[in-house]
Amino acid sequence: MIQLANFENAKQRYISSFLLSSLFYFLLLGMLYFSLLNTEEPFKAQKEEASRISLSMMIYQEPKPLPKQKVQKKPIVEKKQTPKPVAKKALPLPPQKIEKVQEQKPVLEQEPIKEEMQTQEKLQEETQALERRKQKEAELLLVAKQEREAKQNLFVQELRDRINKNKSYPMTARRRGIEGSIEMQFYLLENGHVKDIRYLSGKTLFENSAIEAIQKSFPMDVDNKLFTFPKEFKIKLVYDII
Repeated sequence: MIQLANFENAKQRYISSFLLSSLFYFLLLGMLYFSLLNTEEPFKAQKEEASRISLSMMIYQEPKPLPKQKVQKKPIVEKKQTPKPVAKKALPLPPQKIEKVQEQKPVLEQEPIKEEMQTQEKLQEETQALERRKQKEAELLLVAKQEREAKQNLFVQELRDRINKNKSYPMTARRRGIEGSIEMQFYLLENGHVKDIRYLSGKTLFENSAIEAIQKSFPMDVDNKLFTFPKEFKIKLVYDII
């Protein structure tokens, strides 16, 4: 067993040394190849420059002068002058009476211009009338809106006064000397009745008194044109010991 192990170790050492030596030789060969390439490049460049100079010397030659050609003069031919015909004198015509024709001014051209002016004036008048109508309608709408808002404010004020008149101070709060306020919410119907009375905020001691005051205040007469029904109302009731 020991001999086999020594044999295997020797085998591995031999393979590793063989690989290292082969790699070393490959590197040496590569370095020699690259050095040869670098030495051949300057010689190639010198050969190319010499060939370019020789070609430029061969191409550049002085142009030879062209032989002069003799110019032949054309013979001058004299043109014969033909005699001009003599114009005969025209005999004078007898004087004729020339009637003056009065130029009639065109009258029809002015009519379409007048018609265009009239149509433009009519259009301007119509646009102005429409603008006036729109302004009047807007003014009427504003007045109606202001009147409606004033009526709504009066109705709300009457509603508050009515609920405050029907308000009663709770005995427990009066004995303890408690003062405060409460905010309530309810919906007014088209027939003048009320529904969905709710407590929103404030001292709960005054809740029952506020509900009773609202219930006693309705039904009441309502103008159906003032609101869209059911109309929501929020009212604040103040409780002070007088």
